[in-house]
Amino acid sequence: MKICTKAFLIFQVTMVVVTTVLMTIYWVLLCHFIKETISFIESVILSTCIAFIYAIFLLPVWKLWKGKTWYSLSLLFFSTITIIAVLSFIISIIDTRDWGFSLFWITIYIYVLAFPANLIISIPIGLIGKYISTKYNNEAS
Repeated sequence: MKICTKAFLIFQVTMVVVTTVLMTIYWVLLCHFIKETISFIESVILSTCIAFIYAIFLLPVWKLWKGKTWYSLSLLFFSTITIIAVLSFIISIIDTRDWGFSLFWITIYIYVLAFPANLIISIPIGLIGKYISTKYNNEAS
């Protein structure tokens, strides 16, 4: 799958919107259940930052995917998030400076706390990616 296509651009924009909406709902509900206070604006900002990070992760995932099944895109996306989290965790263990410690807590915060949301988000990302890929491949034919 080529990265510089209309299908990929539409997929990236759709993925950012879907991730932002689902992550916002997740953070608001999580903070409500654990009795933490987070404003709606804070959760939207956090969710949007996470969505843009995921958009960067999807560059190699889209290239590796090659238009197969939707669940392979979901699995590749979720695996990429997991690999990045494990690598940043290893770096934070190896490097004992301040930024290594910060990286450790960011990894814990985003990956561990958002694990259910990441799992849920990977499913619509796979479905949307397959739909967009199929739609634009059929139009190109």
